[in-house]
Amino acid sequence: MNELLYFSSVDLLIRVDYSPDTNALRYWTNRETDATERRLVEQYLLSEFAARVGFYERAPSLFICMGTDTRLNDELETKKAQEPTSENTSREQRVEAEVRAAIRESMKVYYFERLGDEILAFRHEVEQGASTERIRDAKVRMSQLLGAYNLYSGQRLSLSEVLPADLRDYL
Repeated sequence: MNELLYFSSVDLLIRVDYSPDTNALRYWTNRETDATERRLVEQYLLSEFAARVGFYERAPSLFICMGTDTRLNDELETKKAQEPTSENTSREQRVEAEVRAAIRESMKVYYFERLGDEILAFRHEVEQGASTERIRDAKVRMSQLLGAYNLYSGQRLSLSEVLPADLRDYL
């Protein structure tokens, strides 16, 4: 079994070869690795890859780093050329989702505050003895603001649910 594995966190490509006949697990890297990178690669190979191929089921076993294979650099360049934006695309999608969520939250807060201001203005109109037309206009404005709030909050509140009890009679 021969596989290529890419470790994006350290920009390292490795080729892993497992021979079931000799129970040998060998790997090559595309470049020299430092101790931390080597530990990362070997930890992954021994915990994930070796368990998957049955490396621990037989004894004796052989695990060895064969060094560097410069041909892997060509493989790495080909892989990067084929998927130049996969990592950037996922990052962009995540950022776009976070921006949309922030905008949605901001708009929800905005319409909530505007609705509160409109309710206070409606109370003032009622206390001042506003005409039926002004009350109807205030009701339309509050309904529009509540509709926008519901859109951004994902709720389905009605005007009678958000108005204080003493103002519901004017609807």
